[in-house]
Amino acid sequence: AYWTTTTRCPLKIQNAMSGIQEKWGNLLELAATRKATLASSVELHKYHRDVNVLISRIQAADASIPSDLGRDVSTVQALQRKHQSMTHDIQAIRSQVEGLDRENERLQELYPGARARGVGERQEQLESSWSRLQDHLTLRKEALLAATDLF
Repeated sequence: AYWTTTTRCPLKIQNAMSGIQEKWGNLLELAATRKATLASSVELHKYHRDVNVLISRIQAADASIPSDLGRDVSTVQALQRKHQSMTHDIQAIRSQVEGLDRENERLQELYPGARARGVGERQEQLESSWSRLQDHLTLRKEALLAATDLF
């Protein structure tokens, strides 16, 4: 009886080890999957945060465009210089919009489905805000040019 018990123990240990190794492999696989999911979530969160910050900057720039057209030629010319300076400063925002557009395309390819739709919707909101700012700047420039013609 001693030999049968002894010979079965290594087999039991081997089976237990095999089971543990299988469970460990499954756990490692789940951890890798979770890590990849978290990495994609961080990437998407960063994109959404960057879009939110940029939309806020665009809205602040849009709100800072004055409506005053000046009362004389020198005031209008000063406002035109200020407008030109503001337009130049806003070009930095343009490069960020373009960068986020490239990031949008990359993320939509990487994460199809609902995540891609969410990223696309945020990009549309960014583009819409940017377009409104550009339109507002164009109208302001035209109004200042018209004001110059009045004086």
